[in-house]
Amino acid sequence: LQKTRGSMELTGGILATSNGTQVTDFTIGVTLAAGGDNVNLDATDTSNRTVISYIDTAVTDNNIVYTTTEVVGDNDSLLEQGELAQIDIDMATECPTCIVSENDTFVLEVKPPSGSYLVIQRTLPASMSQTVINLN
Repeated sequence: LQKTRGSMELTGGILATSNGTQVTDFTIGVTLAAGGDNVNLDATDTSNRTVISYIDTAVTDNNIVYTTTEVVGDNDSLLEQGELAQIDIDMATECPTCIVSENDTFVLEVKPPSGSYLVIQRTLPASMSQTVINLN
């Protein structure tokens, strides 16, 4: 039971920003699952924080730096019931070896300090000509 109580879930789309050839940024909307415990989204904390991993066929990075913006809530870094947070990952800066381009499949694992992981697996479209790509 404790494993699922800290669970987050996606809300809205997974957005990828492209420079025309590869992804430069991911934007993810998250909220707590029903009955979930609060989740620390302060990426600068040294302990008891949410960690994000990026995985593809060539690269695994188990500590991607991210920023959060509270869309609905009390403007702290703690995701609480009824709140909505946006997680932004600047791939160009935070993972320069992560080249995510056309038809690539990747996984983002959002791992809160307690509770189950949020695993996001997506495949990019055959064309990266749009600046913003909805990966839902």
